[in-house]
Amino acid sequence: MIVMLLTPTVYYISEGNHLTLMTLLGVVSMSGCVFVSLTGKWSGKRIAGMAALVTGFCLSVEILGSTTGFPFGHYQYSGAFSVQFQGVPLLIPLAWFMMIVPAWGVTALLLPSRAEGGTVIDRVVFAGLAGLVMTAWDLLVDPQMVAFGFWEWMNPSGYFGIPWSNFAGWWLTSFLTTLMVNPRNLPLFPLLVLYSLTFLFEVIGLGLIFGHPYQALVGGVIMGGFAFTAWSRYLMHVVRPEIPLATVAEQTSE
Repeated sequence: MIVMLLTPTVYYISEGNHLTLMTLLGVVSMSGCVFVSLTGKWSGKRIAGMAALVTGFCLSVEILGSTTGFPFGHYQYSGAFSVQFQGVPLLIPLAWFMMIVPAWGVTALLLPSRAEGGTVIDRVVFAGLAGLVMTAWDLLVDPQMVAFGFWEWMNPSGYFGIPWSNFAGWWLTSFLTTLMVNPRNLPLFPLLVLYSLTFLFEVIGLGLIFGHPYQALVGGVIMGGFAFTAWSRYLMHVVRPEIPLATVAEQTSE
């Protein structure tokens, strides 16, 4: 989070330089926060296994996407991040890991009745919403990264130059990743904090500092909507801990 706060300062002082370094530091530090957050509930072996599955699967999807156009659309990465595999910066699958875990935490607050369920329907419904919570972040990230020149779309269109297929691909990738991991017993509070702080920094950075107010408004309303609803349910449960989260969710959705 400190890195995210420093990024605008570095951006101005260096006149737009060093964004690659700050992005790298931001993803790595955020991923470290996710690891630490999980240690309160998960064993080291479980965290490592999940991280390997998420990054490995997402790297495979990114390779497929950048070479065939499926499932995101036709795009290519620039050489800004020099450490790449099959044309995909290795930082990208780490970024997927960094945000999909907080998205699971938010989803668990939005759908507590499905979060610990063991049925196929529970898993599918949970994964479907987790895909939306995760994709909401890309409404803020993709316009910013394209503006920075980290990747480009071959046929700009749709959402501020980003094809709608990209968001369908994000949802599908997040959905399948969540189904495979089947995350349970999540540390809800720290993951909600990470998701919310990322939302705040992205909106402020994209809208006020990097000059994309409309993208910040649209992405902020959607991602912020998920965060606000999750916070309202979490805080209601804190005030009335005797009421199960599932009951709180039912009450706030009426």
